[in-house]
Amino acid sequence: MSRTEAFCHARRTKACPCGGPASSCVEVLDGVWLLLVGRAPHSRVTLPQGPSPLDMVAVSHCRRGICLARHGEVNEVICPGESFVLRLAGQGRVDLEADFEGVIVLVNPDRLAGAPRSSLEEFDVDLEGLESALWGGGSGFRRLEGVPRVPHVLVELMDSSAGERGGYRRLKVIELLRELSVVGRADAGSDVPRSVGRANHERVAYRAQAIMTGNLETPVTIPALARACETSPTVLKQAFREVIGVPVYTWYRSYRIHEAARLLEDRERSIADVAAEVGYSNPSKFTKAFAACMGKTPSQWRASL
Repeated sequence: MSRTEAFCHARRTKACPCGGPASSCVEVLDGVWLLLVGRAPHSRVTLPQGPSPLDMVAVSHCRRGICLARHGEVNEVICPGESFVLRLAGQGRVDLEADFEGVIVLVNPDRLAGAPRSSLEEFDVDLEGLESALWGGGSGFRRLEGVPRVPHVLVELMDSSAGERGGYRRLKVIELLRELSVVGRADAGSDVPRSVGRANHERVAYRAQAIMTGNLETPVTIPALARACETSPTVLKQAFREVIGVPVYTWYRSYRIHEAARLLEDRERSIADVAAEVGYSNPSKFTKAFAACMGKTPSQWRASL
């Protein structure tokens, strides 16, 4: 079975915008395709696989592993818990590494705009705001930071059960488009209300991320992280899960291991040195954690580079 699967009862499109046999897409709305990527072993997948016949935009959330969003000459590393929008036209590409698990919603804005306006507007989808959000703020790429509803809906699409396929996922895609249109309206300067509680959760989650990535050599605990964020451990864990989409330690461990994988490219560094740089004083524990995350030991990973 291919690692790249779509789990929806909607009709299977003959002209998948990803292209190539490794991609299995389902068109859930006219001009919108859903692609769920599981954890089964697989080599790197590139989207689109060859020239795309359509002007596509990818809206994606990374749960585990890593992917690269390429726009022009710039490569953006997407880590667990992060979401982004990328225009795939021209030089836009998404490289899904072998350990990637996540969701990708592919949108063709032209076909979407050609749909009956009432079919989207009755769900409060602002088509002008949606168009603004889908073009990545003008650069063709944007990280979806500070907009927790979009990653939240993407995570719900990933977690929907087999019995909730067709209609449920179609509604979730419409909800995703609505939340993206809110982002677009905010770009245009519209007044978009946001609850105080949600804003506080965003502050806590992004502050926690900054602290965890600021000094990897010194591991941080949940209680210490909560104190630095001026909140309780319970609120920290709730806020991080709500905003980022994964538990604090899941994200933290994955970030450290993927940073270690990057450092292993420098063969002048010993594996013990790399372990210490990402906060592991015990090389054997580092090796075990690395293998659990990447599917290979550090030495095997380095040999495969």
